[in-house]
Amino acid sequence: MSSYRTDEQLEALVRKFLRGLGLADKARPDLLTVIVKIKHLDRHFNYRRVPDEQMAEAEAEWDSAGRLIRMRESVFIGMNRNEPRARMGGRTRSCCRRAFASAAATRRFPNSAKG
Repeated sequence: MSSYRTDEQLEALVRKFLRGLGLADKARPDLLTVIVKIKHLDRHFNYRRVPDEQMAEAEAEWDSAGRLIRMRESVFIGMNRNEPRARMGGRTRSCCRRAFASAAATRRFPNSAKG
């Protein structure tokens, strides 16, 4: 089981991880780009688009056991259209931050640091 991390610790871990993915210069990296880069490095990491009506309470969810980000179809479409709300929405970004921190903590990625 992973240890508890504060928001500041998660942010530091994610910043180190993004450096390992070559995205350190991006203040707000495109979340789909990050997801695709992780998928290329970790065959167990994945995402799933879910019909909006099946995720009425959330824009996205992280399943750490299954290494899966589930996101509303409308969020996925919005990300592809480069819509700021879909790319930067607080709930979506928070979910992805947890997913990226979890991915970084696995030590499976070259050049990423464990926090």
